[in-house]
Amino acid sequence: MRRALPFIVLLIFSFVLLQPLTTSISLCADDKIHLNKALALELSIRNGNFFPRWIPDMGRGYGYPLFNFYAPLSSYPVVAIHFAGLSYPLAVNITHTFYLYLAGIAMFIFARDLFSEQAAFVSAVTYMSAPYLGYDIIYRGALAEVSGWMWIPLALWAIRRAMIQSSWRWAIIGAICYAALIPSHNLLALMSTPLIAGWVIVISLDLEDFIRPASLRDALRNLQGLFRRSKFGITAMVLGLALTAYFWLPVLIERSYVRTDRLLDLTVLQYFNNFIAPSELYSQWSSDPLLFNPSPPRGLGLITVILASLGAITFIISVIRSQRQSLSPISFISPISFLMLTTLVYCFLTLQISQPIWDVTPLMPFFQFPWRMLTPAALGAAVMVGVFVETLHVTPLRMLIASAALILFNLPWWTPTYCGVTPPTTPETIRQFRVETFMEGAHSYSEYLPAWVKKFPQDDELFNALIEGKSPDRLIIANAKIESRSTNPLNADYTVTVSQNTEAIYKQFYYPGWNVEVDGKQIEIQPDPESGVIRFDMPSGAHTLRVRFGETPLRLLADAISVLAVIVCFVVLITTIRVRTNAETLQRNIPTNTETLHRNVSTKGWWALIVLGLGLLALKVFILDRARTSSFDGEKVANTKPLRASFAGGVELYGYDLNSTVASGDWLDVTLYAGVKEKPDRAYVPTISVEDERGLLVSEANVTFPRWLRPPFSANQWTPNYYALWARRVTILSATPPGTYRVWGKVFDADDPSHTPDSVIDPQGNALAPRFDLGTITITRPTKPVSVESLKMQNVSNTKLNESLTLLGWNVDRAEAKAGDTVLVTLFWKAEQETQRDWRLEIGLSDEAGKRVFVKEIEPVSENFPTSQWKNGDVWRGQYMIRLPAALTDGGYRWGITLKGESASASLGGIRVAAPQRSFIAPSVDQKVGARFDSFAELV
Repeated sequence: MRRALPFIVLLIFSFVLLQPLTTSISLCADDKIHLNKALALELSIRNGNFFPRWIPDMGRGYGYPLFNFYAPLSSYPVVAIHFAGLSYPLAVNITHTFYLYLAGIAMFIFARDLFSEQAAFVSAVTYMSAPYLGYDIIYRGALAEVSGWMWIPLALWAIRRAMIQSSWRWAIIGAICYAALIPSHNLLALMSTPLIAGWVIVISLDLEDFIRPASLRDALRNLQGLFRRSKFGITAMVLGLALTAYFWLPVLIERSYVRTDRLLDLTVLQYFNNFIAPSELYSQWSSDPLLFNPSPPRGLGLITVILASLGAITFIISVIRSQRQSLSPISFISPISFLMLTTLVYCFLTLQISQPIWDVTPLMPFFQFPWRMLTPAALGAAVMVGVFVETLHVTPLRMLIASAALILFNLPWWTPTYCGVTPPTTPETIRQFRVETFMEGAHSYSEYLPAWVKKFPQDDELFNALIEGKSPDRLIIANAKIESRSTNPLNADYTVTVSQNTEAIYKQFYYPGWNVEVDGKQIEIQPDPESGVIRFDMPSGAHTLRVRFGETPLRLLADAISVLAVIVCFVVLITTIRVRTNAETLQRNIPTNTETLHRNVSTKGWWALIVLGLGLLALKVFILDRARTSSFDGEKVANTKPLRASFAGGVELYGYDLNSTVASGDWLDVTLYAGVKEKPDRAYVPTISVEDERGLLVSEANVTFPRWLRPPFSANQWTPNYYALWARRVTILSATPPGTYRVWGKVFDADDPSHTPDSVIDPQGNALAPRFDLGTITITRPTKPVSVESLKMQNVSNTKLNESLTLLGWNVDRAEAKAGDTVLVTLFWKAEQETQRDWRLEIGLSDEAGKRVFVKEIEPVSENFPTSQWKNGDVWRGQYMIRLPAALTDGGYRWGITLKGESASASLGGIRVAAPQRSFIAPSVDQKVGARFDSFAELV
């Protein structure tokens, strides 16, 4: 019973964190594809395909090689729980809880070999309550990534034991743990492999007493000692790779067969748009119960950073004290210092400053989100917290306080928002669940669509049958009698009778591995050149036909490697003798004494932790959850700039935030606080623009959302009576002159191609305006030199008009116009030297004979920023809406600018003007008025 108490305590603590998941109501998590993957896997299993590479029902029934690329292991528990009769949302929630609990156990087991039980338990609590793990579960719903959290510490634990005990049995256990990580989550395995490889090296160095090499023999002895220990760790890693060769080898080799490039094309998935701010690593956060899309910081959490930093400091001090007489850099080589260093490295890789490494390292762009590195960073931080507990000889009471503090400080990351979606139990909800699963792009961005598909098939017969729960007809042969003898689309058998040779279609996308046999003989198949659907020639007569998806030579090789590795592991496990663990041998990481090594939690201490866990659970459910208050009172959001507006489509605006100052060429985030009283049926989203006093746009037309926002929900996804963050990142055009500018907002339907704005309305429902005013901002000088590339000049000039001004280039928004139209002219200037004179320009048009037909006086950039305020080297943008004279005749004209009072000039290219057909005969009218409007016009 005593040995089971730590695991009971961790189970209770996992319930404290994931008590919100004891429901069938869906969380508002980003990745709902895990529900769809589970349903697809269930259907494959029911068809007899227990380890499918190809999912035949996805892609509107034409199939994806989903589990040939995407880690499948995390989905099996969800399907198993659903088979027990529970709904899929509840099955996913239970699976998340299961993975969290196992992550805590894994860290406890790993840390217990490094420290005492007290320190190991605090490390486990740190790891399982990690803010990023809460973000992964509650806000991302990243089931596959969460499943990998337990395997990393288990792999480190087993590999270290193998190397310390020179045990092949433990090496096999390490191989199994490492192997389980790979099909749990591809990317987590990839980013953790350097950590595990470095761990093998450091353990080897830590276990050997090195000789200062005075000869070649001494150097060889050092190398022999390293190999003697490292071979167990290397074997574990190589065997782990061999065990999973069936999975990762096709992933690498067949990557060009699918559209994985789509994962690198979209702005939201590009790594350079997803770095976090340094402050996020140590930020503390509080959640709002009425905020529909909370966007917590992705970091380690304040309390974890504090305790881990103290652990690092105490570790360094303890090493210095214990090695005072022989202190050297080698003194710091240990597993603890390695994990401390890797924590810093993985945190560094989440920051913008690390981008040069991301730019040049192969495969790293596929990580997409640098903050994924927080998983191995959280492991290292948990160990450093354990170091702090160990080196300071923390008493059981202090251990209880530390555990409670970690849970309570990190609890805001574990408070979800519910979308109110009921589980798929009614015919309508089940049908909708199938639609979401089988539709094109059901998995992310259709990145597993086979490369042979140029144009997606328009036939919806398969899709319609699948969403109704029916078995569709996949084999199409004109004028043939077809009898199906199998319901498994990956191993289909038919008897077919055809009157003449004809072409057959099997409604699955072509992909290597598909085979067709007629009367037991394999025949050639080929993809349709447009749709990529399987086609083959069917001879006349009566035949047996078999269509199956099988292994290619590459996959067979990968399978053989994995089977051979399984045999090796089995043989080693049954032929080796278990070695009893020596606790003192395993715990040789931080300078301490024998009493500390064996300081374990008493039975009373574990019971005290059980009481603490139950108390925290009661505190959370009955006090903290009920005491949570919102900044939203139904009409406004506290601590925001007030702005109350209603829109015709049902969106309500409650306030906004924006920075009052931004540098030229930089960006600012504008956050709108909005909600709905009733769910609208249109996908309303906002856009933000910044304009000068003339109404000219000084911000980029392409407005994105900031990557701290989670995620960019449209209004038709909101829950009524909550409020949501509508944040947009607006980039100011490069070289925009300093000054005061106005910010405007619009709301429009994202599914409306015309992007017609939704009107602001008054209380009676009358339309007031197509946009709303968000006040003014001040644009300051750029913080870094303006690059020529950022100006996006269509025409380069580099014409020096005088000693002070050079015209770098210009843009004209059109090459053809009608008389009376307005044309946007943009001029780009460079100050060659400072001047006291406020230069002015004349811009005009000349006809084909060179005669000036139009002239207008303008400032180079702005009346509020004359040339006397420019500094040497400044680059500025000037924009002007020039209205062409209505009296212009048909023909070609040339733009030109001249410095007023000077002869210096520059040509800006030509424009073609089309004049309208004009009539000067007054039309007849029924009622003559003759009212005059000053000297401007007469109402005839």
